[in-house]
Amino acid sequence: MATGFLFKHAFAIKTDGTLWGWGSNLNNVQGLPSNISQISTPTQIGTANNWSKVATGYYATKAIKTDGTLWISSATGFYQIGTDTDWNWVESGEAHFFAMKTNGTLWGQGGNDYGQLGLGSSIQGTSIPTQLDCTVFLGVEEVIASTNIKVYPNPTSHVVHINNGQSSFNSLSVYNNLGQLVLAQQLTNTDAINVDVSPFQEGIYLFKFQNEQTTQTVKVVKE
Repeated sequence: MATGFLFKHAFAIKTDGTLWGWGSNLNNVQGLPSNISQISTPTQIGTANNWSKVATGYYATKAIKTDGTLWISSATGFYQIGTDTDWNWVESGEAHFFAMKTNGTLWGQGGNDYGQLGLGSSIQGTSIPTQLDCTVFLGVEEVIASTNIKVYPNPTSHVVHINNGQSSFNSLSVYNNLGQLVLAQQLTNTDAINVDVSPFQEGIYLFKFQNEQTTQTVKVVKE
């Protein structure tokens, strides 16, 4: 399920792969004509039955089908963005969104007024999905440089295992993509920690390891 800006609209995907929406249709976020201002009850959007993920913001809704194609809402329904068939994750902000491919690359589109896309302050935004030059730590087991700490598996849908080894980190803070703190925990050198992320919404989370001298971060994807 995905909720929109200020929770004025929402989407959900059924187990049969159909997409349903309700609430405001401002900016055609429901993929409906502008003369339809809102939907008062959950209503099927289109006829496709192969939706796998959906994310919605203030200006648009994006969704991924089981064939790996990426789609965006408009006044005449949803239309495909590009021709790529290797998208597997999408998340939306108010006026921007992020998507990830099966090869672990991260892409962004939309406004960058506050640097939210990570493109630097001189770029106002991008109208097409643009690959972001950032390190996304993905794999069976990730080792933070210059330490013995291990974080795995990544991506994950249930539990993240953290082996603190002989590192000197004494605290862990986890932030969501809005910068909100969702978890804080103290560490010891011998900690073998299991972090249950199953209650978290799908998205990218920043695991920040700290001590008095340094900070290390790992991006963990919750599927």
